Amino acid sequence: MLTFTSPQVSNAITVTVKLSVINAGRNCDVNRDGVSNQADVQLVTNAIGTDITQPDFNLRYDLNRDGFVTMGDVQLTQACVARAAGYMLYLPLIRK
Repeated sequence: MLTFTSPQVSNAITVTVKLSVINAGRNCDVNRDGVSNQADVQLVTNAIGTDITQPDFNLRYDLNRDGFVTMGDVQLTQACVARAAGYMLYLPLIRK
């Protein structure tokens, strides 16, 4: 539940929100071959230094959706590969 308040309004409004996350790990499968593996890590690594201002920018490689492909995105992809090897990881789709 979320509660919204405002100094201009005397009552607070409470809203129930239902959130479903479906196949969130798919975001790490940047080449869309059905698995998160070293090939995905390599694609993201190769894209380090690209940003959203470039015409050929691939948003799939920007896992944290900050507009830049950095080592942080590589680390997120590596974490998904670790998950595929038996570790649990929750990685939601993040949009800005």
